[in-house]
Amino acid sequence: MTNHNSLELNIVSDSQAFLLNIDLMKMSDRSRRLAGTMEHLLPEIMRPLIDPDKMGFVTVTAIEVSGDLGLVDVFVRSLGGPASYLKELKRMEKKIGHLLLQKLELRRAFILRFKPDQSVNAVEKLKKLGL
Repeated sequence: MTNHNSLELNIVSDSQAFLLNIDLMKMSDRSRRLAGTMEHLLPEIMRPLIDPDKMGFVTVTAIEVSGDLGLVDVFVRSLGGPASYLKELKRMEKKIGHLLLQKLELRRAFILRFKPDQSVNAVEKLKKLGL
């Protein structure tokens, strides 16, 4: 079971108001170190598996690892790819997770999940509001 915190920002301008709710996974020092190592290994593992014509240029923007190291959320963004790129990545989660586990030489398996990076959308909303 992972521990989650939630950060809520109420943003108000003259014409609009919206609530930005950001879900933050608590990460221990060990989780942060593992996430940093994964950030270096994942591109090397994913490069031969991803066809830019099908998915565009996929970028790993962040990695969050749960405190018990059992859950890994990989936040991604695709440049020039179809909206279905995430569906393709989700199909490859087990394979990529297995290859990553082999490189890391961990004793215990983890669940790898690809998620869309929402930070760009939040920044764009803030820019539109002039904040």
